Amino acid sequence: MKLMKQFETMSISNYVHVTKGGVTYKDPSIQRRLCWESGDKLGYQSSLIVNLHSDNFVICDIGSSVERATFDNNMEDFKYFKDLFDQGYRFISIDGANRTDFLIELYEQNYNGGKPVPEHISNIFYGDIQLCKFKYTTKEDLHLIFLFKNSQKSPNKQEKRNSISGPVSTFIRSLGDKYQGSLGVIPKVNKFSRMNDLEHLTSFLMYHQNSSSKITPSNLDKLYRQSEIYNQKEFTSILKIWGMCITLIYVTKSKLHSTTSFNLFMFILDMSRKHRFVLNKELLPQFVEKYLELDNLRRANTIHNEPKTNWTSLNCTMSGNLTYKFSSIYEDFKPFINDYFYELDEKRLFDEVDKITKHIENGYMVKMGDGSYEMVTILQMLNGKFYHGGHKDKPYTKGGKSNPDNLEIQTAFENISQSNRH
Repeated sequence: MKLMKQFETMSISNYVHVTKGGVTYKDPSIQRRLCWESGDKLGYQSSLIVNLHSDNFVICDIGSSVERATFDNNMEDFKYFKDLFDQGYRFISIDGANRTDFLIELYEQNYNGGKPVPEHISNIFYGDIQLCKFKYTTKEDLHLIFLFKNSQKSPNKQEKRNSISGPVSTFIRSLGDKYQGSLGVIPKVNKFSRMNDLEHLTSFLMYHQNSSSKITPSNLDKLYRQSEIYNQKEFTSILKIWGMCITLIYVTKSKLHSTTSFNLFMFILDMSRKHRFVLNKELLPQFVEKYLELDNLRRANTIHNEPKTNWTSLNCTMSGNLTYKFSSIYEDFKPFINDYFYELDEKRLFDEVDKITKHIENGYMVKMGDGSYEMVTILQMLNGKFYHGGHKDKPYTKGGKSNPDNLEIQTAFENISQSNRH
């Protein structure tokens, strides 16, 4: 079963009604974000009025793709296409999102108010467009069609990365949605229409995955082809703190740019993984105040230095001299680290000897959730499915030590429920 391509003529009016009917799915992995500005819209409208528009609207037929996936016994493709079909979708938009959005906008502006429609506008909707319909496509075909198709604006590097199918593109898109508020206050990064926000997050992930690799377009491309994301939990944890700090910086009316943002992420991350220091979330406002104070001092004290040690010059580029930048921030912050950070113990978990010794001291008794005590054998206590060795007075993530004095044998449920709340 091979991919097929069909061409179909449809009136613009019918196309708008079909699209508004909700049967066409826009997959964010094969669609650029809406990026047309007023000039683009005006130009396209002019081409419609004089009937000189030429680009096809490109769609995929979902029903035939389900057939293809069944024929190929491709379960991943079958699930993707069948799920969309079951939700009522019949087509996937591959190219033409900006034009489609403009046509719907133009239609609603002129046909929903009960006023007479200007003749030149009504003539647009009486006109025809060409649909290029792909049938029997695979998921990979969709991405290739998107990459090879030229539209009003050629895809930029990040838009091309976004179309690469895999865990990285899905992960970055989800983070872009979640942190749109924080990204939106950073000039240039907040150009959402061309996915500058996603490229900024991708730079974070690149540094997190391999800090020794240069953040270059080719390395970002390679990152998107990875089959898995290393230590995703750590990355999302650091990003959450970064987002809160960016919001606090914005409130101070300090200048924000991509370098400020990246330096902050790098500092929080490497304080944790290089020095085992974790920010105290309850002191974030005070931390941000001190962080900005030291940044301002670095700029003032190095303003007449040569470029390689001039903090302002160094920060003209986001991804250069990262080792030196971290070292500068770290050395300036050193006297204040204990004011804002928890130092994590080298040893995170209690070993069996620690737990057995503590259990014997407790007379083999374990406190239950309701406050009662039960006698438990050593082997039962060592079964991590039911019992854990937890940090009693101070959790590890808040600087608690993994020593016998801070050890408490708990039921697994109580330990998980307690998390890092003490």
